[in-house]
Amino acid sequence: MKHYRPLLAAAILSAAIGFHTNDSYAQNYGYPEGKNAADLIREDTLRTGNNHHIYEYVDLHDTRAPKGYKAFYISHYGRHGSRTDHRGNEAWVVLEKELRPAYEAGILSWKGRQAYEKIVEMCEVGDGMREMLTPVGVKEHKEIARRMYRRFREVFRQSKEVEARSSTVQRCVLSMGAFCTALAAEDPKLDIDLLTGQRYMDYIAHTTGYGEATAGSVKMLKAYKKAHPRDTVSFFAMMFNDPAEGRAFIKDAYHFESNLIECANYCQCLGVEDVFHRCMPFEVYYDAWSLKNRSLYLVHCNSAEFGDKRIPIGKPLVDDIIAKADAAVAGNGRAADLRFGHDYPLMALTGYLDLQGVGGRYSFDEIDDKWFGSWNICMASNLQLVFYRNRSGDVLVKCLYNERETLINGLEPFYGPYYRWDELRKYWMERF
Repeated sequence: MKHYRPLLAAAILSAAIGFHTNDSYAQNYGYPEGKNAADLIREDTLRTGNNHHIYEYVDLHDTRAPKGYKAFYISHYGRHGSRTDHRGNEAWVVLEKELRPAYEAGILSWKGRQAYEKIVEMCEVGDGMREMLTPVGVKEHKEIARRMYRRFREVFRQSKEVEARSSTVQRCVLSMGAFCTALAAEDPKLDIDLLTGQRYMDYIAHTTGYGEATAGSVKMLKAYKKAHPRDTVSFFAMMFNDPAEGRAFIKDAYHFESNLIECANYCQCLGVEDVFHRCMPFEVYYDAWSLKNRSLYLVHCNSAEFGDKRIPIGKPLVDDIIAKADAAVAGNGRAADLRFGHDYPLMALTGYLDLQGVGGRYSFDEIDDKWFGSWNICMASNLQLVFYRNRSGDVLVKCLYNERETLINGLEPFYGPYYRWDELRKYWMERF
């Protein structure tokens, strides 16, 4: 399948959220009307990636701020960009060893041969780069930074001071570097302070206790997995000229198939063409997407089953956002506070802030119908809180998630997507 990403994404997401200018505003983004997750994945099979999906940007427009209000400060949290696998044995390395004898014996189908050749390419690209940011991830953050600067130039005209803090993990540090390098290229006069260290992990990557908070999720996910057994028969028929002979080369059909699904999800992060989905029936990779989608939401988001225990773990990050925003409102002269971290803290943060759609509260059975992980927690996912002020000193805030205007579930906006900071601050401080 060819992936005409910019045009396709624009068409789909414009239907999903609408493009609004002037005196209207965009609601939360969900599924386009009349479509569901299966439809979106059929349109672009790379959307099976969930939190391994690359960043999809759509050309968006801003709702005009109320008269007299000017942007003066941005508070940001960004997940690292596209990376390689973090596991000890990358899926493509395992598969290359398993498939090489079958490839050399000539029993792979043409689809199987294509897959093997791409697996070899992934081994070459990923060699010595486990857990590391890829060139795709660098590009994602540079482009997000450029758009932030050009979209909110007035923020950086008023002040040149930017503070950037990162998780100590390499992919986050390099994401910060890519982002800030792009900002500096836009305005060389910016004074950007970059740091990482264990002290910042206490809020940027605080996830301590989430396993205990969501312990019951394991049982639910095991039951779901049992109810959706894999079709390895059709899979082997697509991969091998003789499926029976193919099974002689593969010790564990389920894990073999799982590794191929991992390659399908990760190839986009490495900049390798996706040929892997051709080797699997739709139901196989859709069910794998669903299991991961439900797992991500159940364990790290505002689920009906575990949200009240899981989401409060994000409080240190919320406290940091509020404290630094208060300092900026009081006049510390800072243009932006930038944070670079991981998907798990960001998912909890969206639930804590009660962001409409992405941070909503859904039960296990509702997840796939309400929450699409490949958009909601893709690589380089980001939150931007943009602060506005008028001459009287009144402060408004609007929330951008993945650069799209987003509302707060439990609070009435002042106008469009704009909230009074004192009301929003109070709402967030009193949650949980």
